[in-house]
Amino acid sequence: NTGIILYSLWVSIACLNQFINSVIWHNNALNSAPVWCDISTRLIVGISVAIPASSLCIVRRLYHICSM
Repeated sequence: NTGIILYSLWVSIACLNQFINSVIWHNNALNSAPVWCDISTRLIVGISVAIPASSLCIVRRLYHICSM
């Protein structure tokens, strides 16, 4: 259960991050929110590790269920 909850949480954070980026940068190349760039970059780096880790938890749990 923990893997599924964490996976859905991280995917929703990733979607929210991309939505906010698309609203901020729509037809615009000016850096109107420099602080958001730092926050968004750190979120992307964290998400690139967290989603595979959550998937690993899910697969590990399924393995334990199937190997019983």
